[in-house]
Order: sequence, then structure tokens, then C-alpha cells
Amino acid sequence: MRSTLDAFLTDIGKLRKFVESTGRVYRILAGHEDASVRACLSIRRGLDYIAFIIALYAAFEKYVEELVWSYTELESTRRKYSELCDRLRTKHLKQSADLLNRGRLGEGRYTGVSEIDIVENLNGCLTGKNPYKLNRHAVIHHDLNLRSNVVQEVFGALGIKNINAQACRVEEMRYWFSISKGHESSSDEKVMSRVLELWLENLVDRRNQVAHGGFDVAESLDTNEMQARLNFLEAYARSLFIVIKGAYLDYYIESGLAMSLGRPIGGPFENGSVVVVSKPACSVFVGQPIIGVRKGRVVQWGEVLEIKVQDVRVESVDPDFSTNDVGLRTNFKMTKGFELYVLGNKDEMI
Repeated sequence: MRSTLDAFLTDIGKLRKFVESTGRVYRILAGHEDASVRACLSIRRGLDYIAFIIALYAAFEKYVEELVWSYTELESTRRKYSELCDRLRTKHLKQSADLLNRGRLGEGRYTGVSEIDIVENLNGCLTGKNPYKLNRHAVIHHDLNLRSNVVQEVFGALGIKNINAQACRVEEMRYWFSISKGHESSSDEKVMSRVLELWLENLVDRRNQVAHGGFDVAESLDTNEMQARLNFLEAYARSLFIVIKGAYLDYYIESGLAMSLGRPIGGPFENGSVVVVSKPACSVFVGQPIIGVRKGRVVQWGEVLEIKVQDVRVESVDPDFSTNDVGLRTNFKMTKGFELYVLGNKDEMI
């Protein structure tokens, strides 16, 4: 799943280089001795703007679809089909049927997909086959452009409610908001959600405008405005990923696979990285995955970096260890109200 974010950030990096290069090109064109070359400057600006908007929206749409699929694919490896959320199973059934009716399978975006593949996968799901395989195009399907409400619906079908409100609580999104709006911090989630909604709407409107031939050079963006949109989508994409990652880790709490350390009895100290917990009822060791939970949802995660018993560093603590409490240092910031859990095994997502 991390590779999905990495691929999107690579696309954003390429677009940043493109935007940076346009300034130099424009200066060369503006100072050219040939008037006919100088006259091409406005044309070049317009075409660069069109290319930027189309590429930016395409990268964002691909990211959302890939994130939806990678999360769902992971869920399908550890949950039976019948255990997937009702909305996802309903969407999968309906859209699989629509794919069969749509025709042109094996062409374009459906290259490599056949009627037999769709039917076999759907049959395996409905008959309780394990392992089973979902139809990717049925899972990622969306009829409309990715405005805020559509993004909500796409992830809502996976059982992840109000993803934009959740994204607005993520540090990356809050930092973007504070910088872009000139505020030191943001605490009004309704305002943030509305701003997010407007920025997505603006991107979709611009994409539709240039795609359908209604472009006016006067409505194009300068390089600073292009960079601002790159900054927004990077922060938004990172925040979506963190929300999805938290939803993935929720499974450990729901299934009882994570072992509770309870609420800290001391701390947090040292900028939130150190707490004291009661003697654990399970083994705890340096390098172990650890999860912070609030109101039943995973909100932070990382590893145990250091363990201390009576101010002495140890590599691990077992339930029969002679102590009443244990100090833990993690690689994430903890706040009051957390309940801590540890995993018995490594997970590549942490």
C-alpha cells in the first residue's frame, strides 16, 4: 500500500520539475529577439496550463483508485468475503454485473479482463471460496469526477466513513491549512473540510473546462498557483494514506490480535515519546510494533524504541518480570487518553 503513495509522490515531483522549468522557458521566450517567437509566449502558457491540469487530475484519480484497491486487496487476504462491509459487497456485486453488460472488456482500461475472469471471481466470492479474488474494476468504480463528496462515497463503500473529516485531523493536512491560510494552527475542522471541498471542486472544474474545450488563457494559473495546488494534493494524499493505514490497523483491535498495555499511568514525557505503563500481561520487546488507540480507533502507530525498568534499560519485559511498572519510548508522539496495544509480530505497514 505504501508503494501507492510513493508512486503518487513521484508524479507530484515530476510536475514540480515541470512547473519550475516553465518559468525559465517563459523568460527565454519573452526576451527572444524574434517577435514571432515572443508571440508564442501566451500560447505556450496556455498549453502548459492545460497539460498541468490534465496531468494533475489524472495523477490524483489514479492515486485514489490505487489506494482503494490496495486497501481492499489487503483486507481480502485476512477477512472472508462475508466479513467485508455490506456496502463493499453490494458495490462489488452490482459493478461486476455492470462490467459484464458494458462490453468492450479486454480493451483500453479493461485490457487483460475477460467475462470469464469476472464471473469466476464473483462466483468464488459468493460461494465462500477461500482464498477469493475481487474484481478490481468493480471495487474502484466511480461514475463522477472526484469532488469531495465522490471521494467520500468511494472510501465510504470500503466502510471508512467521513474520510475527509478524518483527513483534516491529520498533521500533514493541518500543517498545509495553517501555512496556506497564514494561521499558526487550525482547530475548526468544519472550516478545514469546507476549504478541502473547495480546492477539490476547483481542480475538477478546471479539469473539465480544459478537457471540453472551454479554456480561456485569462483563467490559467501562474507557476505559484500551480505549486500551491501541488502542495495541497500532496498534503491531502499523505493524509488519506494515514487514514487508510489507521483503518487497516483497526483490524488488530477488532480481531483481538493486538495485546493491550492499557492506558499509561505516567506521562507522556519528553515531547510525548515516553510513557509509563503498568506491568504488561504480555511480552514487550524493543522493536515491537505498538499502536495508540483513542475511542476505539487506531490514531498512532510505530515501534518500541526503548524499555526501562527501575531506570535500567532492558531489551524485553515478560509477564513474570519483577516490577510494578515499565517505561516505554516510542517513535511517535503520544497524548493523554491513549490506550496502547502491541503486536506479537512485525507488520510491514508499521
